[in-house]
Amino acid sequence: MLDFLTEATPTSINLHTTWPPRDWKHTVKNWARNFTIAGLYLKTDKILDEIGRSYHMTRENVRQIVKKVVIAIHTNSSQEMQERFSRESFNYRKPLSLAIRKRILKATTAHLFESPC
Repeated sequence: MLDFLTEATPTSINLHTTWPPRDWKHTVKNWARNFTIAGLYLKTDKILDEIGRSYHMTRENVRQIVKKVVIAIHTNSSQEMQERFSRESFNYRKPLSLAIRKRILKATTAHLFESPC
């Protein structure tokens, strides 16, 4: 998916006409925020929860923003890019980071290592 995004990323000026704009400044701000969120999710090890906490959003809102940005980029890209990277080939799921997997493992197996008193 990153290959598609690096080759087909249009500017926000091309994309802000995709949805009916409310206030021009508001629309540009939202696009900038949404592209930042999508970039954090797709180019770093951060997961939906971590990004959501920093933007005061739920993980579902972050997932929807990432999906919306990728679809908008795909829709506004050239026909050749759309054929090379079909929309169905995108996988928006990301494995949990190692630190979070360790925390979950510790929380779910803590009762196994407790000594009965």
